[in-house]
Amino acid sequence: MKYLRLIENQHKTDVALIEKEGFQTSFSLMNGTVKVYYDQQLMIQLSQHLNIQLKQKLPFIKSKYKIDCQDIYYPITIEVIDLPMEYHYYKHSDYIVKNKLQLSIIDGYLRSNVEVFLNDEYTKEGLLKNFDYIDFKHYKIIYHDKFIACNFFCDLKPYKPQYDFQSTINTISFFKHYRRYVEEMETTITLKEPMRYLEYHKNPFVIQMGPALTMSLASLSVGGLTFYNALLNRRKIIEIIPMLILPITMFISTILWNPLQRYFEHKGVKKHNQKRRKRYVTYLDALLKEYKSKTNDILNQRIKNYANIKDMHEMIVNRLPTLFQRLPSHSDFLTISLGFGQSKEEYHLKYPNTLVDEDELYFKIECFKEQLSRHEHSMFILDFKKYRHITLCSKDEYMFKYILLQLVCYHGYDVLQIIILCDAFFLNRHSYLNTLSFVRNKYAHFVFTSQQEYQDNYIHIQDLPTIVFVQNCNFDYDFSPKKLSYIYLVTSKEKVNIHSECIIYNDQFHNTIVINGMEYQTNIYDLTDIDFNALNLYISNTYLNHDVKEGCLSILDIQDLTQIERNYRLNKPYHGLKANIGKVQHTFFQIDLHEKGMGPHGLIAGSTGSGKSELLITLILSLAMNYHPSDVQFIIIDYKGGGISLAFENDQYVLPHLVGSISNIQPEQIQRSILALKKEVQLRQEAFKKMIDRTNEPVMNIDLYQQLYKEEYGLIKLSHLIVVADEFAELKKQQPEFIHDLISISRIGRSLGIHLLLATQKPSGVVDDQIWSNARFKLCLKVQTAQDSKEMIESNVASMIKHPGEFYFLCDQKLKFAKAALSTMNIENPNDTLKVALLNSRCMVEKQSITVQKPMKKEIDCIMQNIIMYANQYKARTIWQQPLTECNQEELLHKYQYDLQKYEILLGEIDYIDQAKQGLFIHNLKQYPITFIFSLFKEARHRCIENILTSLSMFDYRVIFIDFNRFGIETYLNYDILWLYIDGYQKELIQRVFHYLMNNQQDTLVIINGYHVFKELYPHLQEFLLNIMANYSMYSLRFMVFTTISSSISFNMFQLASKSYVIGKSNTNELMAIFNKVVKTTLESEFDGITYTTMPYIFKLSHPSTFNYQKKDISFTLEMPKTITMKYENSKLLLGIDEITLQEVYFDFTLQPILVISSLYDDLLIKYKQVLNKVSKIKVIDQYQEITNLKEQQIILLNPYDYNKSILKNNYFYSTLLWLGDGYQQQFTFHIPYKDYVEDNQGLYCYKGKIIKISYANE
Repeated sequence: MKYLRLIENQHKTDVALIEKEGFQTSFSLMNGTVKVYYDQQLMIQLSQHLNIQLKQKLPFIKSKYKIDCQDIYYPITIEVIDLPMEYHYYKHSDYIVKNKLQLSIIDGYLRSNVEVFLNDEYTKEGLLKNFDYIDFKHYKIIYHDKFIACNFFCDLKPYKPQYDFQSTINTISFFKHYRRYVEEMETTITLKEPMRYLEYHKNPFVIQMGPALTMSLASLSVGGLTFYNALLNRRKIIEIIPMLILPITMFISTILWNPLQRYFEHKGVKKHNQKRRKRYVTYLDALLKEYKSKTNDILNQRIKNYANIKDMHEMIVNRLPTLFQRLPSHSDFLTISLGFGQSKEEYHLKYPNTLVDEDELYFKIECFKEQLSRHEHSMFILDFKKYRHITLCSKDEYMFKYILLQLVCYHGYDVLQIIILCDAFFLNRHSYLNTLSFVRNKYAHFVFTSQQEYQDNYIHIQDLPTIVFVQNCNFDYDFSPKKLSYIYLVTSKEKVNIHSECIIYNDQFHNTIVINGMEYQTNIYDLTDIDFNALNLYISNTYLNHDVKEGCLSILDIQDLTQIERNYRLNKPYHGLKANIGKVQHTFFQIDLHEKGMGPHGLIAGSTGSGKSELLITLILSLAMNYHPSDVQFIIIDYKGGGISLAFENDQYVLPHLVGSISNIQPEQIQRSILALKKEVQLRQEAFKKMIDRTNEPVMNIDLYQQLYKEEYGLIKLSHLIVVADEFAELKKQQPEFIHDLISISRIGRSLGIHLLLATQKPSGVVDDQIWSNARFKLCLKVQTAQDSKEMIESNVASMIKHPGEFYFLCDQKLKFAKAALSTMNIENPNDTLKVALLNSRCMVEKQSITVQKPMKKEIDCIMQNIIMYANQYKARTIWQQPLTECNQEELLHKYQYDLQKYEILLGEIDYIDQAKQGLFIHNLKQYPITFIFSLFKEARHRCIENILTSLSMFDYRVIFIDFNRFGIETYLNYDILWLYIDGYQKELIQRVFHYLMNNQQDTLVIINGYHVFKELYPHLQEFLLNIMANYSMYSLRFMVFTTISSSISFNMFQLASKSYVIGKSNTNELMAIFNKVVKTTLESEFDGITYTTMPYIFKLSHPSTFNYQKKDISFTLEMPKTITMKYENSKLLLGIDEITLQEVYFDFTLQPILVISSLYDDLLIKYKQVLNKVSKIKVIDQYQEITNLKEQQIILLNPYDYNKSILKNNYFYSTLLWLGDGYQQQFTFHIPYKDYVEDNQGLYCYKGKIIKISYANE
């Protein structure tokens, strides 16, 4: 058994080959389960309505079919048909179902438990011969000593069955491949013009001589009369002779020169025409010799296009890609070979315009044509498109099988339909015809043996190219108005169809072909060893999973996928940058982007739907298939939504040649790319100079550089860089400076290997003179208006293009028309399904089931996989880096292998777009002691502060944090490095800090978060802070100030800034104010930032890492002590502690004897008096005591009311006053210019015009 098939994937499975002679294979179906014993046990659940057992001893067939069984193996499958009760109306269906049909074939002998049809006869057993067929209603088996086949086939559609058919056996599908074939040489010959033919017009002698002879005779007569008169007058002869010379000379010249002129004119015309004939005959002989020398080339082309029997056998059995490849668009569609021998080629001659039928050269040209057309040893090609009625006269049927085999081998059943009109005996001899997919569709079967079959199925004939085989047809048929080709099969000359345009007389392996009365002799291959039935069964068992779209050209038609590795090895870019992108007539259309070819720059135009993006993809793929990524690289700028860039850079794969891509959904990449390109130009120029130093050779262009390049030179390997910009009109509109810089770079970089391809929909009004002057070639697809076409190619023809992909190409004033290839066509069937079908006696579907589906696969996917494979993981040199991504500090340090040093803060990652590199964004406190950070986003400021605290946590560094935002306080307090955290709304504490900083001697970082709030709350402290910042080095201080906008920072303070950062989105005016430069960089995230050195650079804040550092012991506070003990020493009284400086405040009685203490609240005065009484050396006077001596050291406690009644009002001007508590603004006795609120335990000490807020002594 060679194979048994299960209808699967809408076609039959491939063969299952035996591995050794005599292998025993059995199939049994018992209780709904099939057990297949073939190296392993496979279980298939089936219905219990049917039991089938097939068992046979298998012979080994390697020698004849040349099949290496060790290399090919498929699991053996069996088709099982369920016979449900609704099909009982068929004959014997109920009988078969009730009796559970059991059938076995052992050593070629059939046994069955019920009667079945064996060759249309009822029987239960019998000896089987080759091609005997067993038919038990919906199931049919064809027997052969080399195989047993279930010969059903039909186009199946998804159907939800009433009964489930399931299988665990997978099969291999055949996919229709795109064709790479050799077009036959052009058969149209344009003959050059011969020399001008001169015709001699011979006038009658009398007419030509008459005028001159008349004049000469008249002159001679006059001369004679003059001579006579002279003689009468007796004059001398010597005097008379001069009067006779002129008449005599005229007469002699008339008689002599005119005939001589007539003779030589005739001779010159004759000589010219002889020379003309000789030269043209020589030209025709040379042309004949030239075309005759191409006979072998024509023969070799045909041998490639028309396979021999052996090749067709391999093609069919092994399902080679060349199977089913011809399409109506191919020139050899519906053509076959009739063997080798005599043939006549149809050459079309374009005669010279000056040639006429009477010209003798006309006959020479006809002889040339006859000699050119006739070949003694060539392949005879029969074209069914040209000859509609053909008669095949043969006693045997090998020639019929040979023709049929070529038709079904070269063409798919999706483009060719075959109809067979025959009798029952012919069909019985060729029973495989019923199984051919070419003779059926889902509606009908086109093998007709009777008038009834013809009438029933005629209406279902499809409108496809059709070949009709007519054999002994005894019924009427009429296929008009369909355009069909007929082949009449006859056995004798008497039966030849009189309407035949071509007659083939076959005698075994010799053919005599008669066309228009001319006979041609050919010999065909030896067909005796060919089993046509087996090959046709292979054909019947092959299903096309993909149909080639008519009119579409595939990139695999013009590029050989198998040659990628060879191309990478042999193709050198300094020889040219050639890529096939389509076809022009019968040859590939090749574009060469090299400067010596058609490049280096070009312009492409095409309206929506013209195939512009497809063409760009094809161009990029074609170049990528021809040149290694180290030789050619691409930058794709796609302002059409990223369709082209996504084709080469997506989740599945990335083109190894791609070094950068930009789309209109990535505007942040614009500046990055143009700076990177400028850097690339500079890098290439430097590489050229270094190459000159290494080799002492002049390096003027990239070709010389690539030829001289060696790895030991230690230089970078430069590739051709092709910049492809799609929809550059939109790019120019949105980024005018970018397109200007891009064109400028391309102009400078043409010798450096930088190429520019600009594509747009509408060139009018978009393409300026600078672009025109730089674009050497113009490619124009379908455009909307004639004006657009004229601007592109100086002609309006592009506006009249009808089909997508067609284009005109203009280079060096030469215009060509071509069709571009597609690269996004499907190459696999979307349905990878398991199907089981129930068929009737005409092999038509009665019932079917379907299961799983798989997605399509496109050509570009297959090509990209091969390119990536042969590129061998090559990593192209990065032109520019990808946008920064989110990461934490620990990941960044590990990524760049860096250890932070003291004074260094890791804020994130920075992108040096002009240098095409990225690195750590580190802020150095020693280098930048005063830094302003502008951000409108509190989350961004919070992350930045966390990065600062985390980075400094590794070192012994003090941080004082003044926070006005109150966002993330809990997080900040977890950092041990935070020496002091101050709420920005604690004014006294802030003032204390400022005073403390002026005495600081240890390295300290001061962070102010929310300076814009500080400025509003404490305007009087700005000068104080400005003074501290101006003397930062004296106090060992560093400042990092966070604010929102530039206007919150005064000019004087901004002058102190050593560095400024902007985090988050900001407008251009704001950036101009901060950096004092025009900055057009846009930020996409609130965690992206800008810093400016030589140019603006973008950085991204990192996430802070959770480092585990040793906890530091910090015992420092600026809090006011709760208890203040009054003391008196050396005539100095401790009044309290300064709220700002936390220093003790004393009153010196030696400088002034009286201290006045006042308050609105008597209870405060009483409490303070109690404290004063503890100091016995001081005299204390209150409102109840009289003041007598103003020169004595004393303390007077009076409220403002009592003070006004005392003698102090008129006799003492106070210069020292201690005011207790609040309320100083509610009295008018003492002038105290202070605005802040004062607590009950606080006071205002006024001394010599100064006001000091203190916490007074409380015990």
